[in-house]
Amino acid sequence: MHLGSAWHDLQRGLLQLLAPAKGVCLTCQGVITRPSGDIPGICGRCAALIPWIQSIRCPDCGRPSGCPDCRREGTALRAFVCNRSAVSYSEDMRAWIGSYKYRGNERLADPLAHMLEKAYLAMRREFTVYRELHRGRDGQGHGIRFGTGMTRNKFWQADLLTSVPVSEERLLERGFNQAAELALRLGQRQRIPCMELLVRSRDTGKQSFKTRRERLESMHSVFKVDERAAEGLLGRVKHGELGQQGLPLRIVLVDDIYTTGSTLTACSRLLREYMEKHEISAEIYGLTWARA
Repeated sequence: MHLGSAWHDLQRGLLQLLAPAKGVCLTCQGVITRPSGDIPGICGRCAALIPWIQSIRCPDCGRPSGCPDCRREGTALRAFVCNRSAVSYSEDMRAWIGSYKYRGNERLADPLAHMLEKAYLAMRREFTVYRELHRGRDGQGHGIRFGTGMTRNKFWQADLLTSVPVSEERLLERGFNQAAELALRLGQRQRIPCMELLVRSRDTGKQSFKTRRERLESMHSVFKVDERAAEGLLGRVKHGELGQQGLPLRIVLVDDIYTTGSTLTACSRLLREYMEKHEISAEIYGLTWARA
């Protein structure tokens, strides 16, 4: 090989290795040569793989396609208003969240939170412009469905962010709660208070290996209210520090993946019952990074 050519290749390799201005993609580990827009740490090629949810077919769970679960005969009305997600749970997204949750790539928290923020902003636009909520009731507690009326509401925004808790076993294993980290970053970016209101009494194992019925059954009595945190919330509400006068307290419950809705249902019902017990009107919304 010609000496000049070899030297040129060496220089180019060193520049790629040391290129701090471009950085390395957090998902494919390649040098970022093309920006990804407003998702930090992700190269343009990987950003193009993101299956954004652009339109919603199911107003309850936020699925972009038809949803048999929400329309299943005999299904009880859910305790949360609705769920909205940023992306569909594709194989690429499965790899991303797996790297974050199970392989300790905590640097992915920031780009994932940016993606979640897009879903939150879309939710805010949706309810501000044209959604009118209609309350319903089932035999096991309150549930809410969308009404058919179209109206222009006041500016919609979350009053509080909270997240689905993980068990102590999972917390020790991973070192962090992925949903809590996403909620915290979203709260910082949107200036929304963030509080951990729930605790998990036991680990239910990987939900991805379970049938829909098994998921629903495994959620029984798994969560409970963190009394100390909830008392702090009640104090802030009663002193007028949280919420908008004349409107229900809007709590957004954050999780990483929505599959059957069993986790959000269990957490939301617990929160609603606690608020009703203390005579506080509240609406619980689900906000998840991915919709399976």
